[in-house]
Amino acid sequence: MQECVLCRGDSIEDPSDDHIIPQGLGGWVSIPNVCGTCNNVLGHELEGQYKKNGYIATALQAIGFQPPKEAYRFSEITVQLEKGGDLRALFDDAGQIRLIPQPSPDDPDSMLIPDEETKKVLKTQIARYEKKTGTAVNFDLSIIDDLPKDVIIPIPGTNIQVAKRSHKSKSVLYSGLDNPIPYRGIAFLSLKQLAALSPDFILKDEFDPIRRWIRYDEGEAHYVVLNNPVQKVNPSTLEYRPYHYLLYSYQDGALGCLVVLFEQLAFSIYLADLPGISDDTINQFLDKYILYDIENKSVYLHTTDDERYQQERGFIRSAIMSGRYVRANGPNTSASTDTSVSR
Repeated sequence: MQECVLCRGDSIEDPSDDHIIPQGLGGWVSIPNVCGTCNNVLGHELEGQYKKNGYIATALQAIGFQPPKEAYRFSEITVQLEKGGDLRALFDDAGQIRLIPQPSPDDPDSMLIPDEETKKVLKTQIARYEKKTGTAVNFDLSIIDDLPKDVIIPIPGTNIQVAKRSHKSKSVLYSGLDNPIPYRGIAFLSLKQLAALSPDFILKDEFDPIRRWIRYDEGEAHYVVLNNPVQKVNPSTLEYRPYHYLLYSYQDGALGCLVVLFEQLAFSIYLADLPGISDDTINQFLDKYILYDIENKSVYLHTTDDERYQQERGFIRSAIMSGRYVRANGPNTSASTDTSVSR
């Protein structure tokens, strides 16, 4: 095969093996038909986003694929206090939420300080405020321990605010992930799996629109529909498993795909309208699960007719309908903007 699966260059001068499932998610199977430029640029860009997502980080740690310090190193999250808005946070090495100082959402020039370092940071911020404004701040740091939790509290006479958080999971709502799972990365994964099944099939002109979107990030993520949003669910409460799977289905004259990561994070994708699929290789894999067992480094082909299978084929059909509508009416019509999902 001489053409790159992504850019369709006439020839691949710097051929590169590219992992179907990113290595950072436990992938080990690769395909040789991606040019070095696409592999290096997109691989670095998209895989870096995977590593920053809170759900991905929690899954990697939960299944033992990465130790906590490595899994959580880049992830960020937003927590919502019961009163007072959102506060930016990081996962620490143990996977616990650690709030970090940041500008107040109400006043970009003020400082919002979390309780983990309240006294130390607050003392420094008060000194800076006094020096900047030439006024004295009369505030007794010893009362910090008695202040209520899960509420943003202003320090009188300043633009400084303090947020103390309860360390009980029920006191925290996960209101969003600052680094969402990359839609383009999910679509790229689905194309690479097709290329592994049939290199000639994936070079059809019908796949060019999604190829352009993956490569150039043109428009909104209108090819991907996320299923069962869990943006406000504690990532540590989900039951992650050490496998990913894909399900391709040809419905209503179009090809769609379901990608599920760690058996919890599900994405349905509209790939292309096709007049028909005559490729016998692809037909052998339609409506069957391609399962990657990242613990045992094995790939399985699985069939089922249970209720979940019917539901997931329904997800694919929804993605096809949504993708067609957006293609016909413009990318700004997409209503699918959630950033994380659960099974």
